[in-house]
Amino acid sequence: MGLFEKIARDIIKQFKDDTSDSKKDNNSYYSGSRQANNSNTGCSWGDIMPDEENQFSFDGEYYEYFEKIYNEEFPEYDIKYEKLTNRNATIFTFIKDNDPVLYVELLSSKSSSKKFRTECAQYGISYLRFYFDKDGWWNTRSYVINRTKFALGL
Repeated sequence: MGLFEKIARDIIKQFKDDTSDSKKDNNSYYSGSRQANNSNTGCSWGDIMPDEENQFSFDGEYYEYFEKIYNEEFPEYDIKYEKLTNRNATIFTFIKDNDPVLYVELLSSKSSSKKFRTECAQYGISYLRFYFDKDGWWNTRSYVINRTKFALGL
């Protein structure tokens, strides 16, 4: 087990053990060296569902939608996900050369947890957050791909 893999497991274990939420902050989606830049991510919000494939037009669960996109668009990464049992969230881990390089957290818009994002920043691992139940936030395919590419430095 590599050092980063051990750190990743420790981060996820600590996070799963901690169910406390802190003050809500929706302005920063990335940690580590990647900071939010929504200028080139594609429009994914509004009152009318876009024609483009999106989380709500997908025939399946929200995490299955993200899993499908990630497996199709990022085959060079070993991608695993885990549904957290202590709260309504799913964490995807992007692994390259046996080390985690990105964590994607799918959260309820009612959550205000920052602990996992903070821990990722402490270890210099990129972090990305999507809300799966926010009204008018469609998580279109291009939006998910573009934000993920940016977080991976692609």
